[in-house]
Amino acid sequence: WTNRARALWYSVFVQTLTIGLIGFGVSYKSFLHQIYEEAEEHHEEHFPVIAKVFSAFLTIVILSLELMNGTHCGIKQAIGHLLHSSNSRKRLYWPVVIVSLLKVGVILFCATLFVWTIEPPGLAIAGLCVVFALSVTRVLNHIFINKKEMVDTMSENAVNFARGVSRRVLRLDEGANN
Repeated sequence: WTNRARALWYSVFVQTLTIGLIGFGVSYKSFLHQIYEEAEEHHEEHFPVIAKVFSAFLTIVILSLELMNGTHCGIKQAIGHLLHSSNSRKRLYWPVVIVSLLKVGVILFCATLFVWTIEPPGLAIAGLCVVFALSVTRVLNHIFINKKEMVDTMSENAVNFARGVSRRVLRLDEGANN
């Protein structure tokens, strides 16, 4: 049942993401039209409305992406990443907690972006910074959550590589002696 529920929620968030991307694209196109019209007629009264729509759909897109990420492996497991087991006790795993708080901050920034600026260039730069910030948080989470597995895998790969090289050297050495 959990796999079905996870798949259902994942598909709901995919649909939400799709709707958000469509709305985000439309609001961005509206900005482009307003910039063009402003250059010709100096109409700025539509900027606050478009900024709110831009902010709302950016928030929907970012929130959907984060929820899809959480439901991909399961909400319980995603929440479990916030805890670290040591000495049979569970404690907060601060690197992941801090990254999660940064993500919450980015989402709140997106939701209130129209308060900070309504100018199209400022919104475009803020949107770019949001995408960059979320990319950094994804990489950091991947490193913090998977660091033990990454170290084990890299160690195993290094050992296998060294074995392969030593076997080849030994074969070359045996061939030279014959």
